[in-house]
Amino acid sequence: MFADDLTMLSRLKSGLDRMLKTAWEYSQKWRFNFSVTKTVILIFGESQQEHEANNRSRAWKLGSQILSEKGSWSNLGKLWLANRDSKEIVSKATCAGREVCFMLMAVGTRYGGLNPMVSSNLWRKIGIPKFLYGSELWQLKMNNYIELEKVQNIMVRIMQGLLPGTSGSAARGLLGLLSVEAEIDKRKLYFLGRLINMGAGAPCRRVFFIRLLRWKWNCGKKLTGFVPDIVEILARYDLLQVLITYILTNDFPIKTLWKKTVNKHVREQYDRVWREKISKNNQLYLYSKVHTKNEVSHWWIIARKNPSFMKEINNVIRLICGSYKVRGKRVDHPNTYIDYCDSCNRNYLNPVNHALSYCLGSQNERELLWDWVNDNLPLEDKVFDPGEKVSDPEDKVPDAEDKVPDAEDRVPDPEDKVPDAEDNVPDADKDKEHE
Repeated sequence: MFADDLTMLSRLKSGLDRMLKTAWEYSQKWRFNFSVTKTVILIFGESQQEHEANNRSRAWKLGSQILSEKGSWSNLGKLWLANRDSKEIVSKATCAGREVCFMLMAVGTRYGGLNPMVSSNLWRKIGIPKFLYGSELWQLKMNNYIELEKVQNIMVRIMQGLLPGTSGSAARGLLGLLSVEAEIDKRKLYFLGRLINMGAGAPCRRVFFIRLLRWKWNCGKKLTGFVPDIVEILARYDLLQVLITYILTNDFPIKTLWKKTVNKHVREQYDRVWREKISKNNQLYLYSKVHTKNEVSHWWIIARKNPSFMKEINNVIRLICGSYKVRGKRVDHPNTYIDYCDSCNRNYLNPVNHALSYCLGSQNERELLWDWVNDNLPLEDKVFDPGEKVSDPEDKVPDAEDKVPDAEDRVPDPEDKVPDAEDNVPDADKDKEHE
Protein backbone atom coordinates (compact mmCIF):
# COMPACT_ATOMS: atom_id res chain seq x y z
CA MET A 1 0.00 0.00 0.00
CA PHE A 2 1.36 3.44 -0.98
CA ALA A 3 -0.67 6.53 0.07
CA ASP A 4 -4.18 5.76 -1.21
CA ASP A 5 -2.98 3.06 -3.67
CA LEU A 6 -3.45 -0.60 -2.77
CA THR A 7 -1.74 -3.53 -4.51
CA MET A 8 -2.79 -7.15 -4.01
CA LEU A 9 -0.74 -10.14 -5.10
CA SER A 10 -1.81 -13.78 -5.22
CA ARG A 11 -0.79 -16.91 -7.10
CA LEU A 12 -4.38 -18.24 -7.24
CA LYS A 13 -7.67 -16.68 -8.32
CA SER A 14 -9.37 -17.86 -5.13
CA GLY A 15 -6.76 -16.07 -3.03
CA LEU A 16 -7.24 -12.79 -4.89
CA ASP A 17 -11.04 -13.13 -4.59
CA ARG A 18 -10.72 -13.37 -0.81
CA MET A 19 -8.50 -10.28 -0.74
CA LEU A 20 -11.01 -8.30 -2.81
CA LYS A 21 -13.84 -9.38 -0.52
CA THR A 22 -11.88 -8.31 2.57
CA ALA A 23 -11.06 -4.92 1.04
CA TRP A 24 -14.71 -4.32 0.10
CA GLU A 25 -15.96 -5.23 3.58
CA TYR A 26 -13.38 -2.90 5.13
CA SER A 27 -14.50 -0.03 2.89
CA GLN A 28 -18.12 -0.62 3.87
CA LYS A 29 -17.24 -0.58 7.55
CA TRP A 30 -15.35 2.72 7.34
CA ARG A 31 -17.66 4.25 4.74
CA PHE A 32 -15.37 4.90 1.79
CA ASN A 33 -15.49 3.63 -1.78
CA PHE A 34 -12.92 2.24 -4.21
CA SER A 35 -12.79 3.71 -7.72
CA VAL A 36 -13.74 0.90 -10.08
CA THR A 37 -12.40 2.76 -13.13
CA LYS A 38 -8.94 2.95 -11.50
CA THR A 39 -8.96 -0.66 -10.28
CA VAL A 40 -7.67 -3.27 -12.75
CA ILE A 41 -6.59 -6.89 -12.77
CA LEU A 42 -3.26 -7.95 -14.33
CA ILE A 43 -2.53 -11.63 -15.00
CA PHE A 44 1.15 -12.56 -15.30
CA GLY A 45 2.64 -15.77 -16.62
CA GLU A 46 -0.11 -16.77 -19.07
CA SER A 47 0.44 -17.41 -22.73
CA GLN A 48 -1.83 -15.78 -25.29
CA GLN A 49 -3.83 -18.97 -25.81
CA GLU A 50 -4.24 -19.59 -22.08
CA HIS A 51 -5.34 -16.02 -21.53
CA GLU A 52 -8.01 -16.19 -24.25
CA ALA A 53 -9.37 -19.47 -22.89
CA ASN A 54 -9.42 -18.45 -19.21
CA ASN A 55 -10.72 -14.94 -19.79
CA ARG A 56 -14.06 -16.26 -21.02
CA SER A 57 -14.84 -18.12 -17.80
CA ARG A 58 -13.41 -15.98 -15.02
CA ALA A 59 -14.85 -12.78 -13.57
CA TRP A 60 -13.53 -10.35 -10.99
CA LYS A 61 -15.78 -8.47 -8.59
CA LEU A 62 -15.34 -5.88 -5.87
CA GLY A 63 -18.58 -6.22 -3.96
CA SER A 64 -21.24 -6.04 -6.68
CA GLN A 65 -19.07 -4.11 -9.13
CA ILE A 66 -17.21 -5.89 -11.94
CA LEU A 67 -13.49 -5.18 -12.37
CA SER A 68 -11.81 -5.09 -15.78
CA GLU A 69 -8.85 -7.23 -16.77
CA LYS A 70 -6.15 -5.47 -18.79
CA GLY A 71 -2.79 -6.20 -20.31
CA SER A 72 -1.03 -3.06 -19.05
CA TRP A 73 -1.46 -0.44 -16.34
CA SER A 74 0.44 2.65 -15.25
CA ASN A 75 0.85 3.11 -11.51
CA LEU A 76 3.03 5.70 -9.76
CA GLY A 77 4.67 6.54 -13.07
CA LYS A 78 5.66 2.91 -13.73
CA LEU A 79 4.14 1.02 -16.66
CA TRP A 80 3.24 -2.58 -15.80
CA LEU A 81 2.82 -5.07 -18.65
CA ALA A 82 1.23 -8.48 -18.21
CA ASN A 83 2.76 -9.95 -21.38
CA ARG A 84 6.24 -8.40 -20.85
CA ASP A 85 6.16 -6.77 -24.29
CA SER A 86 8.79 -4.04 -24.34
CA LYS A 87 7.48 -2.01 -27.30
CA GLU A 88 5.05 0.01 -25.22
CA ILE A 89 7.70 0.62 -22.54
CA VAL A 90 10.24 1.85 -25.09
CA SER A 91 7.67 4.06 -26.80
CA LYS A 92 6.71 5.74 -23.54
CA ALA A 93 10.36 6.14 -22.47
CA THR A 94 11.40 7.72 -25.78
CA CYS A 95 8.50 10.19 -25.54
CA ALA A 96 9.57 11.11 -22.00
CA GLY A 97 13.18 11.47 -23.19
CA ARG A 98 12.21 13.83 -26.02
CA GLU A 99 10.10 15.90 -23.66
CA VAL A 100 12.96 16.40 -21.23
CA CYS A 101 15.29 17.18 -24.17
CA PHE A 102 13.02 20.00 -25.33
CA MET A 103 12.71 21.26 -21.77
CA LEU A 104 16.48 21.38 -21.28
CA MET A 105 17.06 23.01 -24.66
CA ALA A 106 14.58 25.71 -23.68
CA VAL A 107 16.79 26.64 -20.71
CA GLY A 108 19.96 26.80 -22.84
CA THR A 109 21.44 23.30 -23.16
CA ARG A 110 22.27 23.73 -26.83
CA TYR A 111 25.10 25.03 -28.98
CA GLY A 112 25.49 28.74 -28.36
CA GLY A 113 23.94 28.51 -24.91
CA LEU A 114 25.39 26.83 -21.85
CA ASN A 115 28.80 25.20 -21.89
CA PRO A 116 28.48 21.50 -22.83
CA MET A 117 29.95 20.54 -19.45
CA VAL A 118 27.06 22.29 -17.68
CA SER A 119 24.54 20.87 -20.16
CA SER A 120 25.79 17.33 -19.63
CA ASN A 121 25.44 17.70 -15.86
CA LEU A 122 21.83 18.83 -16.30
CA TRP A 123 21.16 15.88 -18.58
CA ARG A 124 22.80 13.48 -16.14
CA LYS A 125 20.89 14.77 -13.10
CA ILE A 126 17.53 15.75 -14.62
CA GLY A 127 17.18 14.16 -18.04
CA ILE A 128 18.37 10.60 -17.45
CA PRO A 129 16.34 9.99 -14.24
CA LYS A 130 13.13 11.05 -16.00
CA PHE A 131 14.10 9.29 -19.23
CA LEU A 132 14.88 5.95 -17.54
CA TYR A 133 12.36 6.05 -14.70
CA GLY A 134 11.34 2.51 -13.77
CA SER A 135 14.07 0.91 -15.91
CA GLU A 136 15.05 -1.38 -13.01
CA LEU A 137 12.30 -3.80 -14.07
CA TRP A 138 12.51 -3.43 -17.85
CA GLN A 139 13.18 -6.54 -19.94
CA LEU A 140 14.72 -5.13 -23.12
CA LYS A 141 16.23 -6.47 -26.31
CA MET A 142 19.08 -5.04 -28.33
CA ASN A 143 16.81 -3.15 -30.75
CA ASN A 144 15.11 -1.53 -27.73
CA TYR A 145 18.46 -0.27 -26.47
CA ILE A 146 19.19 1.18 -29.91
CA GLU A 147 15.90 3.13 -29.90
CA LEU A 148 16.60 4.52 -26.44
CA GLU A 149 20.20 5.37 -27.33
CA LYS A 150 19.06 7.52 -30.25
CA VAL A 151 17.38 9.94 -27.84
CA GLN A 152 20.57 10.46 -25.83
CA ASN A 153 22.75 10.71 -28.94
CA ILE A 154 20.57 13.49 -30.36
CA MET A 155 20.78 15.37 -27.08
CA VAL A 156 24.58 15.18 -26.74
CA ARG A 157 25.04 16.28 -30.38
CA ILE A 158 22.82 19.31 -29.82
CA MET A 159 24.75 20.20 -26.64
CA GLN A 160 28.07 20.29 -28.49
CA GLY A 161 26.92 21.68 -31.83
CA LEU A 162 27.89 18.50 -33.71
CA LEU A 163 26.43 17.68 -37.09
CA PRO A 164 23.61 15.10 -37.36
CA GLY A 165 24.99 11.63 -37.95
CA THR A 166 28.13 12.16 -35.88
CA SER A 167 29.08 8.99 -34.02
CA GLY A 168 27.12 8.69 -30.77
CA SER A 169 30.04 6.99 -29.04
CA ALA A 170 32.31 9.90 -30.01
CA ALA A 171 29.78 12.51 -28.85
CA ARG A 172 29.25 10.77 -25.48
CA GLY A 173 32.98 10.26 -25.02
CA LEU A 174 33.66 14.00 -25.22
CA LEU A 175 31.42 14.50 -22.16
CA GLY A 176 32.27 11.31 -20.24
CA LEU A 177 28.72 9.92 -20.47
CA LEU A 178 27.73 6.25 -20.32
CA SER A 179 25.52 4.54 -22.87
CA VAL A 180 21.83 3.97 -22.10
CA GLU A 181 22.46 0.24 -21.69
CA ALA A 182 25.18 0.88 -19.10
CA GLU A 183 22.93 3.37 -17.26
CA ILE A 184 20.09 0.83 -17.10
CA ASP A 185 22.45 -1.92 -15.91
CA LYS A 186 23.74 0.40 -13.20
CA ARG A 187 20.20 1.13 -11.98
CA LYS A 188 19.33 -2.56 -11.90
CA LEU A 189 22.41 -3.25 -9.78
CA TYR A 190 21.43 -0.41 -7.42
CA PHE A 191 17.96 -1.95 -7.15
CA LEU A 192 19.49 -5.32 -6.27
CA GLY A 193 21.37 -3.70 -3.40
CA ARG A 194 18.19 -2.02 -2.12
CA LEU A 195 16.28 -5.30 -2.21
CA ILE A 196 18.91 -7.21 -0.26
CA ASN A 197 19.44 -4.45 2.32
CA MET A 198 15.70 -4.07 3.01
CA GLY A 199 14.05 -5.19 6.21
CA ALA A 200 13.44 -8.91 6.56
CA GLY A 201 9.65 -8.48 6.56
CA ALA A 202 9.36 -6.48 3.32
CA PRO A 203 7.09 -8.39 0.86
CA CYS A 204 9.18 -7.45 -2.20
CA ARG A 205 12.29 -8.80 -0.47
CA ARG A 206 10.54 -12.08 0.29
CA VAL A 207 9.40 -12.40 -3.33
CA PHE A 208 12.95 -11.72 -4.49
CA PHE A 209 14.34 -14.47 -2.25
CA ILE A 210 11.79 -16.97 -3.54
CA ARG A 211 12.81 -16.18 -7.11
CA LEU A 212 16.50 -16.25 -6.18
CA LEU A 213 16.22 -19.71 -4.60
CA ARG A 214 14.31 -20.94 -7.62
CA TRP A 215 17.14 -19.72 -9.84
CA LYS A 216 19.73 -21.39 -7.58
CA TRP A 217 18.15 -24.83 -7.80
CA ASN A 218 16.95 -24.54 -11.41
CA CYS A 219 19.87 -22.76 -13.00
CA GLY A 220 19.93 -25.35 -15.78
CA LYS A 221 16.41 -24.42 -16.87
CA LYS A 222 15.37 -21.29 -18.71
CA LEU A 223 13.87 -18.70 -16.36
CA THR A 224 12.56 -15.21 -17.05
CA GLY A 225 12.20 -12.11 -14.94
CA PHE A 226 14.38 -9.90 -12.81
CA VAL A 227 16.57 -12.60 -11.21
CA PRO A 228 18.01 -14.22 -14.39
CA ASP A 229 18.40 -10.73 -15.87
CA ILE A 230 20.35 -9.43 -12.87
CA VAL A 231 22.50 -12.57 -12.81
CA GLU A 232 23.49 -11.94 -16.42
CA ILE A 233 24.33 -8.32 -15.61
CA LEU A 234 26.41 -9.34 -12.58
CA ALA A 235 28.39 -11.76 -14.75
CA ARG A 236 28.91 -9.07 -17.41
CA TYR A 237 30.50 -6.67 -14.91
CA ASP A 238 32.42 -9.33 -12.97
CA LEU A 239 30.19 -9.02 -9.87
CA LEU A 240 28.55 -12.45 -9.80
CA GLN A 241 30.81 -13.62 -6.98
CA VAL A 242 29.22 -10.99 -4.71
CA LEU A 243 25.78 -12.60 -5.12
CA ILE A 244 27.18 -16.12 -4.68
CA THR A 245 28.93 -15.04 -1.48
CA TYR A 246 25.68 -13.56 -0.22
CA ILE A 247 23.78 -16.81 -0.88
CA LEU A 248 26.41 -18.84 0.99
CA THR A 249 27.29 -16.50 3.87
CA ASN A 250 24.46 -13.92 3.96
CA ASP A 251 27.12 -11.20 3.64
CA PHE A 252 26.45 -8.24 1.32
CA PRO A 253 28.05 -4.75 1.08
CA ILE A 254 26.27 -1.79 2.63
CA LYS A 255 24.52 0.73 0.38
CA THR A 256 27.38 3.24 -0.05
CA LEU A 257 30.03 0.58 -0.61
CA TRP A 258 27.82 -1.29 -3.09
CA LYS A 259 27.20 1.87 -5.14
CA LYS A 260 30.93 2.62 -5.30
CA THR A 261 31.64 -0.94 -6.42
CA VAL A 262 28.93 -0.82 -9.08
CA ASN A 263 30.10 2.55 -10.42
CA LYS A 264 33.68 1.34 -10.67
CA HIS A 265 32.93 -1.94 -12.46
CA VAL A 266 30.36 -0.45 -14.84
CA ARG A 267 32.71 2.40 -15.77
CA GLU A 268 35.68 0.08 -16.38
CA GLN A 269 33.67 -2.32 -18.53
CA TYR A 270 32.05 0.45 -20.55
CA ASP A 271 35.39 2.18 -21.13
CA ARG A 272 36.79 -1.02 -22.63
CA VAL A 273 33.81 -1.39 -24.95
CA TRP A 274 33.96 2.32 -25.85
CA ARG A 275 37.65 2.22 -26.79
CA GLU A 276 37.07 -0.84 -28.96
CA LYS A 277 34.23 0.88 -30.85
CA ILE A 278 36.28 4.01 -31.42
CA SER A 279 39.30 2.08 -32.68
CA LYS A 280 37.22 0.15 -35.23
CA ASN A 281 35.63 3.27 -36.76
CA ASN A 282 37.80 4.56 -39.62
CA GLN A 283 36.04 7.92 -39.53
CA LEU A 284 37.27 8.40 -35.94
CA TYR A 285 40.96 7.71 -36.60
CA LEU A 286 42.00 11.22 -35.53
CA TYR A 287 39.57 11.07 -32.59
CA SER A 288 41.14 7.84 -31.33
CA LYS A 289 44.58 9.48 -31.29
CA VAL A 290 43.71 12.68 -29.43
CA HIS A 291 40.86 11.54 -27.12
CA THR A 292 41.79 8.19 -25.59
CA LYS A 293 39.63 8.23 -22.44
CA ASN A 294 35.89 8.46 -21.91
CA GLU A 295 35.99 11.70 -19.98
CA VAL A 296 35.26 15.39 -20.46
CA SER A 297 37.40 16.70 -23.31
CA HIS A 298 40.03 19.28 -22.44
CA TRP A 299 38.66 21.37 -25.32
CA TRP A 300 35.44 21.95 -23.40
CA ILE A 301 37.46 22.83 -20.32
CA ILE A 302 39.27 25.46 -22.41
CA ALA A 303 35.91 26.70 -23.71
CA ARG A 304 34.65 27.14 -20.17
CA LYS A 305 37.64 29.33 -19.33
CA ASN A 306 37.55 31.19 -22.66
CA PRO A 307 33.92 31.44 -23.86
CA SER A 308 34.91 33.80 -26.69
CA PHE A 309 36.69 30.91 -28.44
CA MET A 310 33.60 28.68 -28.50
CA LYS A 311 33.17 28.85 -32.29
CA GLU A 312 36.79 27.92 -33.00
CA ILE A 313 36.71 25.13 -30.41
CA ASN A 314 33.52 23.77 -31.92
CA ASN A 315 35.23 23.60 -35.32
CA VAL A 316 38.10 21.67 -33.74
CA ILE A 317 35.64 19.26 -32.09
CA ARG A 318 33.89 18.66 -35.41
CA LEU A 319 37.23 18.02 -37.06
CA ILE A 320 38.19 15.52 -34.35
CA CYS A 321 34.86 13.70 -34.76
CA GLY A 322 35.47 13.38 -38.50
CA SER A 323 32.37 15.32 -39.53
CA TYR A 324 32.66 18.93 -40.69
CA LYS A 325 31.79 21.20 -43.59
CA VAL A 326 33.98 22.69 -46.31
CA ARG A 327 32.34 25.59 -48.20
CA GLY A 328 28.95 24.36 -47.02
CA LYS A 329 29.59 20.78 -48.16
CA ARG A 330 29.70 18.12 -45.49
CA VAL A 331 32.75 15.85 -45.24
CA ASP A 332 31.91 12.56 -43.53
CA HIS A 333 34.87 10.48 -44.69
CA PRO A 334 37.98 12.64 -45.20
CA ASN A 335 39.99 9.75 -46.68
CA THR A 336 37.61 9.47 -49.66
CA TYR A 337 36.80 13.17 -50.10
CA ILE A 338 38.17 14.80 -53.27
CA ASP A 339 37.70 18.46 -54.13
CA TYR A 340 39.36 21.25 -56.09
CA CYS A 341 41.19 24.14 -54.41
CA ASP A 342 40.51 27.50 -56.05
CA SER A 343 43.46 29.12 -54.26
CA CYS A 344 46.24 26.94 -55.66
CA ASN A 345 44.37 25.20 -58.53
CA ARG A 346 45.02 21.70 -57.23
CA ASN A 347 42.93 18.69 -56.28
CA TYR A 348 43.14 17.54 -52.70
CA LEU A 349 42.06 14.48 -50.75
CA ASN A 350 41.99 15.80 -47.20
CA PRO A 351 41.05 19.50 -46.89
CA VAL A 352 42.66 19.82 -43.47
CA ASN A 353 46.01 18.38 -44.54
CA HIS A 354 45.92 20.44 -47.71
CA ALA A 355 45.27 23.72 -45.88
CA LEU A 356 47.83 23.12 -43.14
CA SER A 357 50.66 21.67 -45.23
CA TYR A 358 50.38 22.14 -49.00
CA CYS A 359 48.04 24.92 -50.14
CA LEU A 360 49.85 27.91 -51.68
CA GLY A 361 46.93 30.15 -50.82
CA SER A 362 47.43 29.61 -47.11
CA GLN A 363 51.21 29.76 -47.18
CA ASN A 364 51.43 33.08 -45.33
CA GLU A 365 49.01 31.97 -42.64
CA ARG A 366 50.86 28.66 -42.38
CA GLU A 367 54.19 30.40 -41.84
CA LEU A 368 52.63 32.62 -39.17
CA LEU A 369 51.18 29.54 -37.49
CA TRP A 370 54.49 27.68 -37.36
CA ASP A 371 56.30 30.82 -36.21
CA TRP A 372 53.82 31.08 -33.34
CA VAL A 373 54.28 27.39 -32.54
CA ASN A 374 58.04 27.80 -32.61
CA ASP A 375 57.92 30.83 -30.30
CA ASN A 376 55.32 29.62 -27.81
CA LEU A 377 55.49 25.82 -27.58
CA PRO A 378 58.32 23.60 -26.34
CA LEU A 379 59.16 21.87 -29.59
CA GLU A 380 61.31 19.21 -27.93
CA ASP A 381 58.26 17.87 -26.09
CA LYS A 382 56.14 17.90 -29.25
CA VAL A 383 58.57 16.60 -31.87
CA PHE A 384 60.65 14.04 -30.04
CA ASP A 385 59.45 10.90 -28.32
CA PRO A 386 59.14 11.41 -24.54
CA GLY A 387 61.22 8.31 -23.87
CA GLU A 388 63.90 9.21 -26.41
CA LYS A 389 66.96 10.97 -25.08
CA VAL A 390 67.67 14.17 -26.97
CA SER A 391 71.41 14.60 -27.36
CA ASP A 392 73.09 17.88 -26.72
CA PRO A 393 74.07 19.76 -29.92
CA GLU A 394 77.49 20.30 -28.44
CA ASP A 395 77.98 16.51 -28.43
CA LYS A 396 77.28 16.32 -32.19
CA VAL A 397 79.70 19.13 -33.22
CA PRO A 398 83.26 18.41 -32.07
CA ASP A 399 85.59 21.11 -30.90
CA ALA A 400 88.12 22.55 -33.34
CA GLU A 401 90.94 21.09 -31.31
CA ASP A 402 89.37 17.59 -31.55
CA LYS A 403 88.61 17.90 -35.27
CA VAL A 404 92.09 19.20 -36.42
CA PRO A 405 94.96 16.98 -35.31
CA ASP A 406 98.25 18.37 -34.17
CA ALA A 407 101.09 18.89 -36.63
CA GLU A 408 103.09 16.20 -34.95
CA ASP A 409 100.24 13.70 -35.49
CA ARG A 410 99.77 14.62 -39.16
CA VAL A 411 103.51 14.46 -40.21
CA PRO A 412 104.96 11.01 -39.69
CA ASP A 413 108.47 10.53 -38.47
CA PRO A 414 110.83 9.72 -41.38
CA GLU A 415 112.48 7.12 -39.28
CA ASP A 416 109.12 5.29 -38.86
CA LYS A 417 108.37 5.29 -42.60
CA VAL A 418 111.87 4.43 -44.08
CA PRO A 419 113.26 1.13 -42.85
CA ASP A 420 116.88 0.71 -41.95
CA ALA A 421 119.33 -0.69 -44.45
CA GLU A 422 119.91 -3.60 -42.18
CA ASP A 423 116.20 -4.57 -42.39
CA ASN A 424 116.16 -4.62 -46.23
CA VAL A 425 119.46 -6.54 -46.73
CA PRO A 426 119.21 -10.19 -45.69
CA ASP A 427 121.66 -11.45 -43.19
CA ALA A 428 124.40 -13.59 -44.81
CA ASP A 429 124.73 -15.79 -41.75
CA LYS A 430 121.00 -16.72 -41.88
CA ASP A 431 121.20 -17.72 -45.55
CA LYS A 432 124.13 -19.94 -44.83
CA GLU A 433 122.18 -21.72 -42.10
CA HIS A 434 119.32 -22.50 -44.54
CA GLU A 435 121.76 -23.90 -47.03
